[in-house]
Amino acid sequence: MPRPLLIRFWLVAATLGAFGALAPGGCDCDHERAACTRDGDCADQQVCYTDQQCVPRDVAVRAGGDVGDECVVLGGEEIGCDDGLVCRMGYCGDGGPGGVDAPVGPAVCTEGTTSNPAPLFGGVTSATADGADAVVLVWSPAADDTLPEAIRYKVFVAGTPDGHDFTAPVASVVGLTTFRVEGLTTDATYHFVVRAEDEAGQVECNTNVQSATPRPLGACVSYADNIKPILDTYCTSCHRGAGAPRNLHLDTYAGVLAGGLTGTEVVSCQAEASLIFLKVSMDNPPVGQRMPQGGPYLSTSQIELFRRWIDGGAVETCAGSGPACDDMVAPTFAGLTSATLTGASTARLCWGAGSDDVTAPGALLYDLYQATTPGGQGFASPPVLTSAAGATCADVSGLTPAQQYCWVARARDGAGNRDGNTVERCLTTAAATCIDYATVIQPIFNAECTQCHAGASPPRGLSLTSHAGVIAGGQTGNEVVACQPTSSLLYQKVALATPPVGVRMPADGPPYLTTAQIGAIEQWIAEGGRASCAAPDPCSDASPPTFAGVTSATSLSPTSVRLCWAAGADNLTPASGLLYDAYLAASPGGQNYTVGPRKTSPAGATCVQIDALPPDSQHCWVVRARDGAGNRDGNTVERCVSTPAVPAGCVDYATMIQPLLDHNCTRCHAGARPPQWLRLDNYDHVLAGSVRRNEVVACNPGASLLVDKISASPSLGKRMPYDGPPYLTASQEAMVAQWISTGARRVCSEPVVCGDTQAPSFVGASSAVATDPTTIRVCWPQASDAVTPAASLRYDVYQAANPGGESYALPPQDSVVGSLCTDVRVGPSSTTCFVVRARDLAGNRSTNNLEVCASTAAAACAVDYDALVQPILTARCTHCHQGDRSSPRFLDLRTYGGVLAGGSLRDAADACDWAGSLLNTKTAAATCGNRMPFDGPPWLAASERSLLKSWIDAGARRTCTDGNPCGDSAAPAFAGIRSATATSPTETEVCWNAATDAGTGPDGLVYEIFDGPSAAGINVGRPAPYAAAGGATCTTIPVPTGQATCFVVRARDLAGNRDGNTVARCATPGGACFGYDDTIQPVFDARCVHCHSGGNPPRGIRWDSYAHTIGNDEVEACNPGGSKLNRVVEDCEMPFDTTSGSCRACLTSTQTRLLRQWVGGGAEASCPWGGC
Repeated sequence: MPRPLLIRFWLVAATLGAFGALAPGGCDCDHERAACTRDGDCADQQVCYTDQQCVPRDVAVRAGGDVGDECVVLGGEEIGCDDGLVCRMGYCGDGGPGGVDAPVGPAVCTEGTTSNPAPLFGGVTSATADGADAVVLVWSPAADDTLPEAIRYKVFVAGTPDGHDFTAPVASVVGLTTFRVEGLTTDATYHFVVRAEDEAGQVECNTNVQSATPRPLGACVSYADNIKPILDTYCTSCHRGAGAPRNLHLDTYAGVLAGGLTGTEVVSCQAEASLIFLKVSMDNPPVGQRMPQGGPYLSTSQIELFRRWIDGGAVETCAGSGPACDDMVAPTFAGLTSATLTGASTARLCWGAGSDDVTAPGALLYDLYQATTPGGQGFASPPVLTSAAGATCADVSGLTPAQQYCWVARARDGAGNRDGNTVERCLTTAAATCIDYATVIQPIFNAECTQCHAGASPPRGLSLTSHAGVIAGGQTGNEVVACQPTSSLLYQKVALATPPVGVRMPADGPPYLTTAQIGAIEQWIAEGGRASCAAPDPCSDASPPTFAGVTSATSLSPTSVRLCWAAGADNLTPASGLLYDAYLAASPGGQNYTVGPRKTSPAGATCVQIDALPPDSQHCWVVRARDGAGNRDGNTVERCVSTPAVPAGCVDYATMIQPLLDHNCTRCHAGARPPQWLRLDNYDHVLAGSVRRNEVVACNPGASLLVDKISASPSLGKRMPYDGPPYLTASQEAMVAQWISTGARRVCSEPVVCGDTQAPSFVGASSAVATDPTTIRVCWPQASDAVTPAASLRYDVYQAANPGGESYALPPQDSVVGSLCTDVRVGPSSTTCFVVRARDLAGNRSTNNLEVCASTAAAACAVDYDALVQPILTARCTHCHQGDRSSPRFLDLRTYGGVLAGGSLRDAADACDWAGSLLNTKTAAATCGNRMPFDGPPWLAASERSLLKSWIDAGARRTCTDGNPCGDSAAPAFAGIRSATATSPTETEVCWNAATDAGTGPDGLVYEIFDGPSAAGINVGRPAPYAAAGGATCTTIPVPTGQATCFVVRARDLAGNRDGNTVARCATPGGACFGYDDTIQPVFDARCVHCHSGGNPPRGIRWDSYAHTIGNDEVEACNPGGSKLNRVVEDCEMPFDTTSGSCRACLTSTQTRLLRQWVGGGAEASCPWGGC
């Protein structure tokens, strides 16, 4: 993810020494730089810098100079200026006696014109000292016709408040709202001004000054001196007042210590246990999103300030005394004594006071950990609640009806030491006769949803922070249809594995909502979705509104229409509360009222605009009124309107392309973990593309993967949108192609790039710096291009594990638009080299080979699974490897437990053994089948593989706070299988009690399940046919109907130690037949179709559908003994790539018997069988 640009700059008074530092080999350039008054006095590709001495152009840029491209020195001559003008710092100007005194060119500042005013900009808003030699500047984006990401900000510095030279900025950044000024003098006060410049070169004239004095940190870091200025700059604009997000107030010391709904913000003396530190330092913190939300994030030194402050006792001022952080002794505490319900959604937890060798009883805190199953508390995550100091009881609210809750309380002293007791108290809340929104539903959303669905721009426009926001819904339609939960998208999204729109929520699940939480939401909607139980019950209302229907439909553009109507009336719901659902059809009378409407209006509205429609198409609309009980009128009044064709020429991205992507694509392709690293939520991300980097090839739709993937027959992978049909219409596909064919411009006022064959002018990467054990920041100067605007240039970042190892024949490992730096996540103790090349919209790339390398520091454990491993798997693997029934080789890579469980070969991640892990061997080369990812190249980047290696070699732990399993040789203690119960004609549920292990926690234990037709027939010497992990204690396995199947379950810890129990349990489901799609096709999907599908399968045999399966001569219905299918799988001749050696993973006993049973029953598509 791009980070704010960090450019070292040198003040004019110190320019000479600074340029010596930039010179190769550390030579002193002071004695080699020629004096000058204009660029023509210097050598080729040099400029006359502000200190009247010559420097190379790229050095001047890296030093923060404003270097223009109006003129250049070639062959000792100034090229580009009219007669009478001279060239200075790349700009043409009137020299006059003695030459030009400073860079010239655009006016110092201007108000612009009435038709084209200069940017509206308030200037720098804060300047904060950041260590002994740096200051961090922050500002809000300027407003202008130029897009925010293309506005340039010029940074000026002076030693006095009014001493700025506005012809000589010390730095210039594009599209950013923060900048770290380095190379300053300790204890000197600096005064900063920032001005905004639009694409027309107009610089506004603000003189707002912010000042700061860099100072070295003393032994004490305090809230008042060091932390409060950072919070005031980045956080308190949101986290203050009555509406503070998550009830977290960061505008006072007391508020920071009190924390909010998400738990303990500060654990004195222990930064790694403090949520405020985790939230500002981790890409994927244990709760919610990284802060400040959406970035820019804190600098490395600012994060280190938080660490030092907390580790030093989190004191308010250095004059006060903090806790004794050298205290390493935990309190003595006996744990919870009682848990008592005090209301429908509240409980009181009590305990006897603990004691400590240093902290007084009245100052001890008690952290409460909550789970919905016994033993399920996660002590590595923040507690759900922290008591007041010295308290012996605490009240817990927001409990869900009919849900079991289990709590553990642990005492914490002033140094952050917690006792380790596991005394647990459980209770079950009663079922509710009425579900109250404020006390039951909102707490569920607060805990599970509002870390994303909050703020000014929540995903899909859906805010879940209030009852009004929930009822208003978002872009995807009926979030709540009062009294009708099964018609409510909110219920569908949390309850269904495959909802009708997008993916199941929460997006970071599993885990998903508990059964009780889902039941509470269902009951709340069924009771009318009221704001409180005291509100009238709308479900008793059976009368629909009176409504005359839509009165007009007006085309606004090729992709948008406006519908209007007269307000309806209802017997209970006021006119201001009525909603209007707009149903769409492509032809008169074709509306489908059994599915969600195309759009729902705000309450009380009488018009609505609908975007992202197909151009050059007929759209027929019916609008129906809906009251608070969910009753809709049944009118069929229809208005049809045709949107015009897209005019020839440029297609406007903002109004025609982005709404199309928002409506169809960004429910998946957005956020930090999009499939194939492809984000489609703004222009810059669309240009940057996926791992293939060719989503958009301007002027060439035929070479653009975006066009290919939305077409009826894509050349690569599945047609998009992934959850289609419906897919885009032919006119929408043509519109996307037209946008690309006319230059894929950000705005139509930009020049057309088609026909441009000249590559950008670009020197290459300027630096690669390891900022922590898992991050290398790569930076480069701004490129320039004859046609493509600077804001739309792409910077392709190639990487290699060794110098000179970059491959330019493959797509770059990263592509950045709108920034001049990017942070690359890598494993600790690894060297990574980078070459950055600039690419314009026409696809022309610079050919520079300038390479920068950096090595990260060693760390015993630095790779957190959720933050650094799962994003790789989500982006590159889970589009195939998802689900436990039909993903390739039954390998589900969506979760930590799925990765540990592995697939048919089991060894996906062998903790402490990278060399023996399939995540290594399968991503490095073709072994046990194809190289992965299956749709590569491109393959995983060197940085991605280094992260996987570091994670596995450090023990494949979920977090580094878990114990290190490497070297553990003791097997888990495990009693074996508890039960095997037939739950359907073709399914048996296998259950066990959780194992315990000295070195592996509950979610790291894997349960391997072996099967056979009898207890004696179970082969425990082969890779386990099935496995479960992540704390699971049950799993369901497909089995033959009417036949006994027996199971043995063994526990495996992270170090690979297995227990040796032989306990077997058997079950025989009743039944006579089963369907093909639910039982047989998943076996083929998981084990066969990666080869046997598509247009050219081996020997023409396809197993990807029932029609293809029975069309093969491999299946002889009613005769399994004569069917080649049965013979080759029973003899382990197939699947071909897992038949021998370390790759041997035959079909299981249950799978071969299922296939034999199905063929023997006539190879029917569904029950009943009767063909034999």
